[in-house]
Amino acid sequence: MGVRLYERGCKGGSPEACRALAIAYADVTKDINKAVALYQVACDGGDHVGCVNLGAMYQRGTVVAKDVTRAASLYRAACDAELALGCTNLGQLYLKGEGVEQDAAKGHQLIHRGCKVLVPKSSDCTE
Repeated sequence: MGVRLYERGCKGGSPEACRALAIAYADVTKDINKAVALYQVACDGGDHVGCVNLGAMYQRGTVVAKDVTRAASLYRAACDAELALGCTNLGQLYLKGEGVEQDAAKGHQLIHRGCKVLVPKSSDCTE
């Protein structure tokens, strides 16, 4: 029943419902192609968690062809929307030079930015 509600919500234009439906396709039915397509719809619709989830799939390359440049682009979209995980994941790519030109300073800056999104007044976020 929940899947049908997510389907209806996704068709109705809810990017969050598309993300939830993508999770169901990836985890329950193992229809990875459908999950990837739904994560893309969610991301394009402004659900930045969907962007991060899709980016992780491309970064790992275990269920889709590995494309770290595509992952970086998806993480960047999430980071630009102030989603901490998008910033920290993108920062890690910069530190490693995967999918982007290696730049330790930029990597640390992005990781710090992600931390500040999560805990804006914390002194635990070191550069």
